[in-house]
Amino acid sequence: MMQAFHTLLILLACNIVEAWIQPQYLKTTCTILTASKGAKKWKRKKEWLKSRGWWDGEDDPDESSEGVITLQEPPSRRATGGKDERIRSINVENNQFRPNNSLTGKVNADRGSNTLKLSEQEIILLQRIQGCDTLEELLFLFDHSKDEMLPFHVSYYWNQLSQVMVYDKIGRKRINNDRNLLLPLVEHTAKVSDEFDARTLSSTAHGIAKVSSKSNVTIKKDMWMMLKDKAIKIKSFDSRETSLLLWSFAKMNIKASDLFDMIASETILKLDGFSPQSIANILWSYAKLDYRAPDLFNTAARVSVAKIDEFNSQDLSNTLWAFAKARHAAPELFDEAILAARLRIDAFKAREIASISSSYAKMGHHAPELFKAIELAAVKRLNTFKSQELSNTLWACGKLDHAAPRLFVEAEEVLIKNMDTFMPQGIANTLWAYGKLGLGSAELFEAVACTVTNNPGVFKSREVKRKIEFAFRQSGHSTPKVLSGDETH
Repeated sequence: MMQAFHTLLILLACNIVEAWIQPQYLKTTCTILTASKGAKKWKRKKEWLKSRGWWDGEDDPDESSEGVITLQEPPSRRATGGKDERIRSINVENNQFRPNNSLTGKVNADRGSNTLKLSEQEIILLQRIQGCDTLEELLFLFDHSKDEMLPFHVSYYWNQLSQVMVYDKIGRKRINNDRNLLLPLVEHTAKVSDEFDARTLSSTAHGIAKVSSKSNVTIKKDMWMMLKDKAIKIKSFDSRETSLLLWSFAKMNIKASDLFDMIASETILKLDGFSPQSIANILWSYAKLDYRAPDLFNTAARVSVAKIDEFNSQDLSNTLWAFAKARHAAPELFDEAILAARLRIDAFKAREIASISSSYAKMGHHAPELFKAIELAAVKRLNTFKSQELSNTLWACGKLDHAAPRLFVEAEEVLIKNMDTFMPQGIANTLWAYGKLGLGSAELFEAVACTVTNNPGVFKSREVKRKIEFAFRQSGHSTPKVLSGDETH
């Protein structure tokens, strides 16, 4: 057990030394290992060091180790001498990393709007956070380094945690089973929040939102209100900071009207300098929370028209979705977006095709040339559409009376095969589009009739029933007996 413990400490030191030896490894991670897997990873690390002539030891660390590792300089640096020639040794004691020699110079880091210098200890802690690949490693690091964590460390930690949760299924399950597991982190975040600047505040909020959205963790509203109050005090945010902050509140459905009102008035004055991605995210946030900001949307429409060639497929679809969701008329923007979308249509993902088509439909903005391009693009990647995305795309065609026979015909097989994956509203909207355009085979209507008849309790909504009945009536097929109602649009 003692040997494994020394293995852990030595490997930690070795990773940090590696970052000092090679500046290009500044982002090289130092992996915090558990005792059970330390020896195996240490063996691979030692072999890697030996291959580069950086390992000065002969045997694996044993119980006689005093926690000090000395690595040889890389040949290129040993030969140069001068300021780069210095002993590489790190003392590992009580889980604290103390370099014996100072790094030459300092590393600049952007803390908000000011460029400040990071100490070597601050650099090391950032590297250690970045080096964590699992929740277990992050928790271990936090337990032993939280008192050293400054606001930018906390911000970085939350975002690293959100990334780790994507692929660490065990860690994600552990968090879901123990909702108090992150409570110490939340408390420490609150403790250092008074020192947040615009960048650390927005980035921390972004990390918290992403962690919460990927787990069952619910951060209390008090934390969000604290972040809101601090943001109001800071007042001034740049393009990226504004979009991250608003996106975080919208993603977690946190109402903060005073914050959104303040940012709306501040942002209007500098929106011309914002990136398309930031504009899209900001508008998405207001629309998501149903906040009315007519002046902001008017300004955003003007700026978006001027920058339309800079918008990528996601920026464009999110921006148009926001205007449609807010029911804010922007005919010039929607006109200009037609050509922009057509030129980028091959880059659109299924969800973006569904989003942009439904946005035009909701606004009643006819764009036949765009919808021809949408039809061809949708057919090419039909197997990538989720049920809701396919339903929205077909509904949009029906809403704007755009006959897309090839898309509707080829979509039938997908619909019949995956009928059980569609929500009742999705089935109703899809079939309504077929009925409105006079399309649809007997097999499709039979599949829908069978689904409705076998699940009468699911199709309770009056709107759903009326849409399905309308489609059956328009197509000339017998309406399932469980349905009744009138035509709807």
